[in-house]
Amino acid sequence: MPDFNFWKPDSAARFCGALNYRQRDPPDTFVNIAEQYHPCGLAHEFPQFDRQITADEYGQALALADKVAHPQDGLATGED
Repeated sequence: MPDFNFWKPDSAARFCGALNYRQRDPPDTFVNIAEQYHPCGLAHEFPQFDRQITADEYGQALALADKVAHPQDGLATGED
């Protein structure tokens, strides 16, 4: 599964030295959106990783994933 923390080339290079991270995923890759993220280890060295996500951010991630998965439906509803 892709780690969207590394989706931007500059982030991938900075945090793990990965170049072309996005190009490594096949077009039908599944994505796990995890709301239980808990910062640990070296996360305190990177402000963008040194916090848990908010309920609003999690809801936005789900809505965006639904919209991308079902572009023909227009606005994401969260329902199948």
